[in-house]
Amino acid sequence: MMMTKKSSFYNLYKYAFALSIFLFMCLVINTAHAQNGPEVSPTTRVDFKAFGGYYRFQFDAGIDSYIKIMTKDNHLVLNEQWNGNEIIFEQISELEFLNKSTNYPLKFIKSKDGNITQVLVWNKDLWTKANDYKGRPDKFDPTSQNIDSLVEDALVKFKVAGASIAIVKDGKVIHQKGYGFASITTKELVNEYTNFQIASNTKAFTTAALSILEDEGKLKWTDKVKSHLPEFKMYNDYVTENFNILDLLTHRSGLGLGVGDLMFFPDGSNFTMKDVLTSFQYFKPASAFRTKYDYDNLLYIVAGEVIARASGMSYEAFVQKRIVEPLQMNHTFVGSLMKDKSNLATPHSGESGSIKTIDAQEIGMGSAAGGIFSNVADMSKWMIVRLNKGMYGPDSKQSLFSLKNHNEMWRLHTVGETNRFPRYNSHFNGYGLGWFLTDVKGNLKVSHTGGLPGMLSEVTLYPDLNLGIVILTNSDEGGSFFSAVSSTIADSYLGLDDFGWTDKIVGWGRFQKNRSDDVTKKVWEKVESAKKVKVNNQDFIGIYEDNWFGKIEVFEKDKKLWFKSYRSPKLNGPMAFYNANTFAIKWEYKAMNADALAMFSLDETGKAQSIKMKGISPNIDFSFDFQDLNLKRNDNAK
Repeated sequence: MMMTKKSSFYNLYKYAFALSIFLFMCLVINTAHAQNGPEVSPTTRVDFKAFGGYYRFQFDAGIDSYIKIMTKDNHLVLNEQWNGNEIIFEQISELEFLNKSTNYPLKFIKSKDGNITQVLVWNKDLWTKANDYKGRPDKFDPTSQNIDSLVEDALVKFKVAGASIAIVKDGKVIHQKGYGFASITTKELVNEYTNFQIASNTKAFTTAALSILEDEGKLKWTDKVKSHLPEFKMYNDYVTENFNILDLLTHRSGLGLGVGDLMFFPDGSNFTMKDVLTSFQYFKPASAFRTKYDYDNLLYIVAGEVIARASGMSYEAFVQKRIVEPLQMNHTFVGSLMKDKSNLATPHSGESGSIKTIDAQEIGMGSAAGGIFSNVADMSKWMIVRLNKGMYGPDSKQSLFSLKNHNEMWRLHTVGETNRFPRYNSHFNGYGLGWFLTDVKGNLKVSHTGGLPGMLSEVTLYPDLNLGIVILTNSDEGGSFFSAVSSTIADSYLGLDDFGWTDKIVGWGRFQKNRSDDVTKKVWEKVESAKKVKVNNQDFIGIYEDNWFGKIEVFEKDKKLWFKSYRSPKLNGPMAFYNANTFAIKWEYKAMNADALAMFSLDETGKAQSIKMKGISPNIDFSFDFQDLNLKRNDNAK
């Protein structure tokens, strides 16, 4: 349930990634810099104007993209970014500049006649100065032909197998189309009826279902969760007794990001609803109750159980009968009710270096957090109803939920960090009920993202403009793809210039990947260099148990240590010595990059007594919450 780029009911809260792209960029840029760089001799200094301009780089397919380097206050700025921060490079020699927060350099190359012609970026990518490139048009014109070109360009540059997009304006569908392949293996094409897993975009359906039940008097937003689910238990008595239905939906529980998602990531585990309802007592809070935003999937699963008990129907049956069917979303299915797989997109991953199909994530009982299958034709109907404040039908006289609860869902419940990028002049940011809320250029923006392995999507609504955009993708780079495409289209309706989102996000995606690859590479290089270190496997072999995750076993196979989870069988793989009492685990599960470090604590005899874990890659999806495990040796376990 990812939030960032690869990111699990993958909500790439614009981060991503992660996500979405706003937070994604925050991870890779320098948020502060010195006002004055190091002194460079006047005899060696090159006129800063010579460094500035557009630089061209190419993709594997030979497609050109462009990044702009600018000068500012005796520093180089590698594009002003969309969250208001900048990546600053300070001059350290005539042709070299360094970003001190990351230690990544820019090394410029001069021709024989003294002109700057190329730049080596991060010691890896060679970009060529494009004096012939004059930038993009002043404004993107959102005609269907231009949208086709935008999407097809982004498919290639982000290496996305297939996507579909729909735009609604003033109550009508003005663009609705599929692009690329539903599967690169079968070569089936995507169309407007191709179903994708919409992952965390399901959360808005969950809060709509609760709104219906609230309208019918079957529950209240302020009901204590325990009054509906007596077995529900949080991390202390006060929170347990005061936790209400709104708290399930607003990511302010006090628990950390993605806590407990490891029950369902990867899929194939045997955890039950009872396990979920009783797991929260074992987690350590990361903040005080109701004081801080931290995205959560498990609590939406609990909300689904509230719906089931209050309605007397399963969550899946209730949403299908009370929302999907009345809105005539005829090809949309909730969780296990998915029957027609004749036009279903296949997820793809590029983790191996080339794009390949992967198995779809099985949601199981997690439907309320991210289990809906839908397509842009049906999602257009959903967007029109949401923009129409819940009214639907031929004359918009039928009400899915009340105006009161429409306003409740789009009311700011949890305050987040405001994006200060001047381009959008935003004043607030936060979470409603199943939706992210902010303002852009004086207009309310209501949105959510979703992601599962190889399935990423975004729904964006601008109520003041009566505009909605939905993008569904079937590749793990879909978060970057939908951020670029959606932002370009939305900017045109906001009266903004064409910002060149695709090229910018591609460039910064490379920056982030380079950083992540460097970290991961160093870990495995250290593992390789430590191969001759003698390890007494018997000191580590045994069964370890965590209160919420259950038992895992460290055992010996072919004279190597191996890790396996009893309840989540896909979490198994060889353990290689890394350093001190730490081992690196390379999972047999390959759909997502989730390799981890296992850090053992030893007793006075050198025998391991407990294990703490964390992911290796900085880009690991937050749903792999290894850090929440507290595995203790259990010699009595069988």
